[in-house]
Amino acid sequence: MKKPNLFIVSIPILLILIFSSCKKKQITLEDNIQSKNVKSIDNVISKDGILVFKNRNDFYVVTKILNESSIDFIKEWSARHNIISQELIFQKINETEDEFDARTYGHLDEDLSVEELKTMGIEIKHSDMYNKYLNKGFIKEHIEKDGAISFEPNVINPCLMSVLNEEGFVIVDDTLYQYTSNLIKSIPVYNKSKTNLLKNTELSDMVNNILVIKLERESKLKGYTTRITDYGEGWHKDGNNKRVKIEYVLYDGNVKGQYFEPADFAYIVHFLEVKAQKKSWGKWKCRNNYTPIDWVSGNYTTWVIFIEDGYYYDYDCWSDSYYYDYFWGMGEWTNYVKFYLSPGGEIHKSGFEYNGIHSATYNFSAGIYKIGTIKTPK
Repeated sequence: MKKPNLFIVSIPILLILIFSSCKKKQITLEDNIQSKNVKSIDNVISKDGILVFKNRNDFYVVTKILNESSIDFIKEWSARHNIISQELIFQKINETEDEFDARTYGHLDEDLSVEELKTMGIEIKHSDMYNKYLNKGFIKEHIEKDGAISFEPNVINPCLMSVLNEEGFVIVDDTLYQYTSNLIKSIPVYNKSKTNLLKNTELSDMVNNILVIKLERESKLKGYTTRITDYGEGWHKDGNNKRVKIEYVLYDGNVKGQYFEPADFAYIVHFLEVKAQKKSWGKWKCRNNYTPIDWVSGNYTTWVIFIEDGYYYDYDCWSDSYYYDYFWGMGEWTNYVKFYLSPGGEIHKSGFEYNGIHSATYNFSAGIYKIGTIKTPK
């Protein structure tokens, strides 16, 4: 006889046992450097301008390695594998904006406010490349309270940008995936014609074996899912024209009863970002002359919840610790760093229904020149 009420009463005790059994790992600088030598970094080819990974493990290993590497390393690796990734495109937009600003506003004091620029009859403009990718929806623009402008890539997870081409395509285990600003689409057995099929699809299509998952940070699904977009204390200012922010993100999307009966298929977005921006001529962005991030550390415990027959619960638990210092290939200081956290990506469990992801604890911090330690406590 099923006794869901008794089981639910016992959940707090079960969670205590689960937390005590979660495995922890400490990521050090030495681990970071050694990981660059794993064979998976080159266990990838390209086809039609899309990276092809044999399996999901290679996909995640390469993704993590590239996230912890310098832009010069990413450029060299991308050239060897014949891929123009979203990461490279976004970096090129940044570089082109720097060049445009130097030509257009270089004769002016870079610390002038938007109001002062307006008084002088000077309008904030952008490079042709910036406008091109803004119109395509590749980047999104934010207007600050004082009229200053900032921008960022319009992507689900910035940690995947080094392995996705401009349109968000990647092939893993002979399945074609497309990542848009809020959708993850997939279709098995790649051929070139399927890229157009996915581009023109926004809903799951069982006839063509297409799966689409919609992800929104602020959406609310069933179950125990915790949606977190934690900006810590928001932007930390160093004067009027410099700022730093730490951001922890955890959310999910799921598809009930498609392709994985009786289990649900879900996708988890889970990452940490630390970014430092400088405002020049009314534009906030990461700039090479402002690199205040010294170190990043933290720990978290997260579990994924499953149910069977509507009442029996099962849990998969992750508990990791991180400490990164002297960023590999970046020198002692940087202005941007991102970490792909586990659990993340596709998840399903045979015989169970996915019922959400929950963060029990998380506590990340970063050391910032002149500002000190900034945190995202929970």
